Amino acid sequence: LTVEVKKGELMALVGAGKEGKSSLLHAFASRMPKVRGKVEVEGEVVLCSTDSLMLAGSVRQNVLFGLPYEESMYKTALQCTGLHERLQAGECDLKQIGEGDGELNLSDQDRLLLALSRAVYQDADTYLLDGVMEALDASAAQVVW
Repeated sequence: LTVEVKKGELMALVGAGKEGKSSLLHAFASRMPKVRGKVEVEGEVVLCSTDSLMLAGSVRQNVLFGLPYEESMYKTALQCTGLHERLQAGECDLKQIGEGDGELNLSDQDRLLLALSRAVYQDADTYLLDGVMEALDASAAQVVW
């Protein structure tokens, strides 16, 4: 299989479930061992999936994911996914995510948007979205798109 995507192009993998789309994306992101052949991807690659890891921490800690805080990039990441408006991030991005008193309870949509915000914050050259767009509701997908 040979796939070539030029800089600035958008590519979509489509097909029924269990046909290997996620496996192919994981191979592109070098998260799957190769049996043979080679994978060549220029620049930094970020894989964002519907089952992205959430840290026991705040929205900000989950977006930064260990990277240093850069205010303008952080705001951009939240705004382009619509997470800023959904969470009124100026007020609650430092709150602990959870279900207890005083904690921020995130919906499944908010968790997907948080994963996308994390991907945007990483400022990668290539973004691989594994099922994320189809899992978003129409209003969230419209903001992201």
